[in-house]
Amino acid sequence: MVKVMQQRQPVQIARDLWRLSRFNKYNPFLGTFAGGKRDLAEGQVHVAYDLVFLVWSTFLAGIIKVHTEPNTTELPNIFRQIGLCFLYCYVLTGAGMVWNDWVDRDIDSQVARTKDRPLASGRIKTAEALIWMMVQYLVAWYILDFMLAGEDVLFSLVPTTIGIVLYPFGKRPTAQKLRIYPQFILAAAAAWTIITGGAAISPQSLDYQKPLCLLVVTWILYINTAYSYQDMVDDAKMKVNSLYVLAGGQIKLFVAVLAAGVLISIAWILTHVHASAWLWISWMGVWSASYVEQLIGFSAKDPGSGGAVHAKNFVLAIWTFAACSVELVLGQHPSLQ
Repeated sequence: MVKVMQQRQPVQIARDLWRLSRFNKYNPFLGTFAGGKRDLAEGQVHVAYDLVFLVWSTFLAGIIKVHTEPNTTELPNIFRQIGLCFLYCYVLTGAGMVWNDWVDRDIDSQVARTKDRPLASGRIKTAEALIWMMVQYLVAWYILDFMLAGEDVLFSLVPTTIGIVLYPFGKRPTAQKLRIYPQFILAAAAAWTIITGGAAISPQSLDYQKPLCLLVVTWILYINTAYSYQDMVDDAKMKVNSLYVLAGGQIKLFVAVLAAGVLISIAWILTHVHASAWLWISWMGVWSASYVEQLIGFSAKDPGSGGAVHAKNFVLAIWTFAACSVELVLGQHPSLQ
């Protein structure tokens, strides 16, 4: 690792710590809204890829509650819980990114596009990075505790933490020999957050969680496989493990099957939450049209086409957040439907 010998200024240290968490970029928003992107050519993995589902689960639990109890449900309370979920995801995403750079610091220092990162360049010491990571982790823990009123906090936090810790190691050749792909770790960690999102609104078991679990798996595998495919040349040089290797020459068919699973999952979810025509059109309709376009544009002969898949799903995730917000208002005011 390159060592920086000149005297460091406190302001510069603060900026580098901020940069280490990617708070100077849109990445944490990607981690919150659409799971973040993965750029293995730069040794970068946004480990909080799956936290979007915690926010979605909270939205869906709120929609069920407002449909079944429109006269007693207070929308400000639901939106407050959704906001807390967002903050929890955002801060935990920052901590996860620090962990990823800490694990990959020696690799990053040997790659031209990543050697200037705070840890790889030596501007931030490893101990400083770990302290900064723990500060963010403890803040996220506090937010989660407040959101859940102290109930089952560790039950919600520990499995997600394990997923964040293990994910960078899922890229290693050893994991491939064991037939463990990093996308599997993401999906498992994300599925657990569904329970937390539901608990933020209602402690009861909610039927929508089963189809949402299917959506977790298919959506993560779909986006991550398509996006990582564009890095196949650099991945091969660094012997990075990824699910597209399993798909082989049938990559487009593999991605299409996953896309179908996503759309089936959405339809299954909407039937469970008794969605209005608005949500059927704004979620199922819009996503179906976009997925047809995405699959047409994705080409096995053009790995770079996978990048567009991620970008479009980022937009779809934000759109769905807005559509669910409208559904909450419609649920409390049926006359508007």
